[in-house]
Amino acid sequence: MKPPRNWVYRIVALLAAFILLFVMLRWFEHSQVYHPDTNLIATGQELDRPFEDARFKASDGTQLHGWFFPCDQDSAQTRLVALVCHGNAGNISHRLSLCRALLATGINVFLFDYRGYGLSGGTPGEEGTYLDGQAAHHWLQAKGFQPGNIILFGESLGGGIASELALRETVGGLVLQSTFSCIPDVGAVLRQIKSVVEKVEPFEEPKRKPKG
Repeated sequence: MKPPRNWVYRIVALLAAFILLFVMLRWFEHSQVYHPDTNLIATGQELDRPFEDARFKASDGTQLHGWFFPCDQDSAQTRLVALVCHGNAGNISHRLSLCRALLATGINVFLFDYRGYGLSGGTPGEEGTYLDGQAAHHWLQAKGFQPGNIILFGESLGGGIASELALRETVGGLVLQSTFSCIPDVGAVLRQIKSVVEKVEPFEEPKRKPKG
């Protein structure tokens, strides 16, 4: 016996509602997590040292961009390189201070932008950023670095990307700064912050009574 048509319509409507809700939640999470900036405020030359302007591709064909800063020639750490996975806002041109600090340790440094950030093409997304991290890792291997000599440095959102990269590729170390366990956690925390801010009532200065 076939179910009544009204039940079929209800099931279809319910499924459509679930799909719409899922799409809206993913859009909200994406809009809260990623804040890319395509404008470079620096050229890489500001550190007054040699560097390489790197152009490479992710496995899905997305064009990516980065800066590779070699360590000093007399450094004892020439075999080591820090692969920097930056935070959710700005781009590599906002990380030159971090780059300078890492270079001071005597190692090489590779900054790269995720898809949608800086001069990298595409649109940012969770799986896409993981592919971008792998592409940067492979670029360093093609440069001659052994996987075990690549140290991942994850900043904020980049910590989730660096952690996932450490699961997918062989690395020599993982450093996390102000990070989250995974990207969905970032959206969850930001939603909580937004909820609290919306509930805070604006302060109104008490009205003064007229004298006399």
